[in-house]
Amino acid sequence: MAGKRKFAGIVGATVAAVAMTATMLTANIGGASGAGVTASAAVTCAPTSKDALKLCTADQLRAFYSAAPAGLMPAGYHEGFVLLGDFYSTLLEALWGGKTFNADGSVVNHGGISEGLTGKAYFGKSALDGKPSIIVEYPNTLFALIKDEIRQVAPGVWIGYAVLGTLPISTFGLI
Repeated sequence: MAGKRKFAGIVGATVAAVAMTATMLTANIGGASGAGVTASAAVTCAPTSKDALKLCTADQLRAFYSAAPAGLMPAGYHEGFVLLGDFYSTLLEALWGGKTFNADGSVVNHGGISEGLTGKAYFGKSALDGKPSIIVEYPNTLFALIKDEIRQVAPGVWIGYAVLGTLPISTFGLI
């Protein structure tokens, strides 16, 4: 009987420790910049999946992007999704489905008005912060003035910005 009580005490202490840890994790884990990431059992803002990225604020997405290296060049088809759900983004997501990255550096967009739009991808300097990024250009097209900047924020997950000059006009993800 004493063994069962001891085991129950250990289980109770473990459950209490887990509950306290979960409570601490749901607190904002931000740095000095104030761009915090909330962690809990539910899906929350994190650079790990489409659902988690869609819960992020513009500041959180910018913090993930800024902290990330360029990462690996995507290969093959990657589903694209627009982040930050304003009207323009919602419309764009309905018209865009992703990108295919080919071994020769060419990129093909998929969906709606961008179906078949081809570009070229290379490692270069970000117009947003000067750090290394994957740049996608669309020369000799209607979109020649727009470049996509992409960084890998987690295995198989990229955050990108469509940039006109130095002005970000859309935020998107690829998985």
